[in-house]
Amino acid sequence: MIILFYFLECNVTLLVYCHVYYSDRFRTAINVLGDSFGAGIVDHLSRNDLALMETVEVANNASKRDSTSGEENAAYTDDGCRM
Repeated sequence: MIILFYFLECNVTLLVYCHVYYSDRFRTAINVLGDSFGAGIVDHLSRNDLALMETVEVANNASKRDSTSGEENAAYTDDGCRM
């Protein structure tokens, strides 16, 4: 009788372990899918703002380069930082 109880207990433990294993994988997949949808929505909604920020940054860098003398002008990289 104890041997039968032991085998029954092992089977139940195995079923619980399998359930936890697969439910954890399912929840992880749903989490990753939700994160990717969220990133896509944020990208779509902020696309115009990011393009505007890039245009302003390029204009600021160009004016920064124009305001320096010719010798210092060569010391700036494309992103406006000094080398």
